[in-house]
Amino acid sequence: FRCRKFPNIFAAGTGQGPGIRSGMTELHGLLVTIFGAGEVLTDPLDLVPYSFDGTAALQQMPEAVVFARTAEQVVELVKLANA
Repeated sequence: FRCRKFPNIFAAGTGQGPGIRSGMTELHGLLVTIFGAGEVLTDPLDLVPYSFDGTAALQQMPEAVVFARTAEQVVELVKLANA
């Protein structure tokens, strides 16, 4: 997933670099607006299970995980990714 509005957050997938935390704070706020606070994970310990697939061959820590409950939330997430 690469977000046009926040390219530095997702481009390297490391969550490190200049301005990453401030961009992540803004992104987190937008995600909470779309999904609600209980549906957005950003704590590193919560993200570990989502950092690899079944093979564990490819690992990459996500910056956030969201749980979309409606089609409208998915639409808003796609809009955000293409912003």
